[in-house]
Amino acid sequence: MLFWGSLFAPTWGQFPIGHQTLVFNDPARNNRPVQTEIYYPAAAEGDDQPIAAGSFPVVAFGHGFVMSTSAYANVWSALVPQGYIVCLPTTEGSFAPSHESFGQDLAFLVGAMQEAGNTAGSFWENRVSPRAALMGHSMGGGAALLGTPLQPAVTVTAVFAPAETTPSAVAACAQIEKPVLIFTGSQDCITPTANHAAPMYAALDAACKVHVDLDGGNHCYFADFNFNCNFGEATTGCQPGISREQQHERVLAVLLPWFDFYLKEETGEWPVFQNALTTTPGLAVAQTNCAAPLSSHAAPASPDLRLSPNPAGAALYVRFDQNIPDAAPLFTAVDSAGRATRLPVQAADTEGWRLDVSGLPAGAYRLQVQGKERVWSAGFVKAR
Repeated sequence: MLFWGSLFAPTWGQFPIGHQTLVFNDPARNNRPVQTEIYYPAAAEGDDQPIAAGSFPVVAFGHGFVMSTSAYANVWSALVPQGYIVCLPTTEGSFAPSHESFGQDLAFLVGAMQEAGNTAGSFWENRVSPRAALMGHSMGGGAALLGTPLQPAVTVTAVFAPAETTPSAVAACAQIEKPVLIFTGSQDCITPTANHAAPMYAALDAACKVHVDLDGGNHCYFADFNFNCNFGEATTGCQPGISREQQHERVLAVLLPWFDFYLKEETGEWPVFQNALTTTPGLAVAQTNCAAPLSSHAAPASPDLRLSPNPAGAALYVRFDQNIPDAAPLFTAVDSAGRATRLPVQAADTEGWRLDVSGLPAGAYRLQVQGKERVWSAGFVKAR
């Protein structure tokens, strides 16, 4: 089986994946224990490895009904190498889960991780960004929508095939003002869009809301193989129209620039995101209130790496505000399918490098700049 991580990490990945299992206790709920699998950018691959240098956004992800957190290796193996901390609570895994408690767990984890990041001597000290996201699949998607209004630190929410919950995720959507991205599949007979995601999207009062429906996508293909999910879906008679790997790839092409824009404040990722919505195969897209995100949804950032013009024509200029490489780096453009193209340098001066991008087809790309000791990346669009 091909995971997002194994498909994209060799060209897109910057950080090895570290792992810890931690239990957080919520004092607001009688010290409720919330056991959590945490995957984070690390100095080396493996359990309890030192965390990498930097400040990383937290993504709290809710699992589906009777699905284990291990079914979402496709999520953490895609996000962690790009500089995200992914937290998956193992709570509410029974056949009688409390959706309300699960949503509270997701909201609580964001605050608990940010508190740990602000605690002197903590493993997470100065490593947790103030920006965060809630995510989830199916039941966990509905729980993420329940949890979003509970946690002011949540910057954005992104959900896969969200299920209506008790209490109602649809009703909770009316309280959500933060940007929300909803993915669904046209071949989903477990949480059919008309009965679940569509009323959620309609109820959202979000600053920017986007609904992406994957033609041929099904419910379980948002995750890796899981027996419980696949057995349940098999009983519905729905058959997928695309492969699991295709569904993962198409979701990732949209999700990564969305997160990079909102959670890393990389303003150049907005045109990459919009381009992905129009150029990724098999997507039906609706979006509302997303016309002017730079002024209304995120503060302009000043990342080290600056690309211009964006969209680019025949040439792309690369400059650094600080942390300038002390030797000529290697420049690679990676498209939404993970295909890498080495870019030749046309000229270099004290301000940066001019790259030849004339041979690239029109579309969305991620520029990866490989220095001697680190890697930079940013999104750009190649115009026709």
